[in-house]
Amino acid sequence: MDIVVGRVGEIHRYPVKSMAGESLPSTHLDAGGIPGDRVFALRNLDSGKLLSAKLPRLARTLLGCTAGYDADGTCWVQLPEHGGRFACDDDRLLDALGDLLGCRVAVERGGGSAAGSYESEWPSIDGLTLHGTHDFPVAMLTAAPTFADLAGLHLVSTASLGMLADLAPASVISPARFRPGIVVQSQAGAGGFEENGWAGRTMRVGEATISVTMATMRCVMTTVEQGGLPRDPGVLQTLAVHNKLHFEGAGDFACLGAYAEVTEAGDVTVGDDIVLCD
Repeated sequence: MDIVVGRVGEIHRYPVKSMAGESLPSTHLDAGGIPGDRVFALRNLDSGKLLSAKLPRLARTLLGCTAGYDADGTCWVQLPEHGGRFACDDDRLLDALGDLLGCRVAVERGGGSAAGSYESEWPSIDGLTLHGTHDFPVAMLTAAPTFADLAGLHLVSTASLGMLADLAPASVISPARFRPGIVVQSQAGAGGFEENGWAGRTMRVGEATISVTMATMRCVMTTVEQGGLPRDPGVLQTLAVHNKLHFEGAGDFACLGAYAEVTEAGDVTVGDDIVLCD
């Protein structure tokens, strides 16, 4: 029997990988996820690697930048020290980003250019497999033509956010720490970390259909200072204690949320039902 697990509470799009993004009242889901999401990324021309906020020394700087789209589809970036916006293809943006980040950068578009790797730092936490700095390729487990990591779409439920807030009362828990494309407004009484049970299942989100692939492994990016959120290592430490999952061939990871791929395109609006299919 199909079960309504919640509604679309929020929709978020992050045009440039690891920068702050924009909220949307509605979107069309296609094979790549939310159109325009993580379409661009910065490449360090000195190292050849992509830049990611999963490296703490870059996180605050990258997350302090905001990206969005104009009505004509032009992607823009606003830097924290600048009052105006730069189009992504504006040479002045490259100069400003270079000054901000301390390296020569290029803005690349996903698809044919979405190749290479980025550095990710994993703190040493008891029970978790990864620690130290590792290189990861983009689009490891997804065919989405973007700079997404493991899937075209990412969901986080309010039930899980609420559970984490209860388990870590000293922490400030916000969807912004987890950067989901869709925030699921859970049904009353839903259990925390409900997304764990969605893996391998089909869901209808508005007019679209998605296939949930796996729970979302969380990294140091959930702990860094961004916007009005303080640095807080306790976020990841709490998840490691209370929602550690084992992934065959990969190891044990702290999790919150779910990854999914869009199997049937369709329009999605805030307030639409999200249905777990039989």
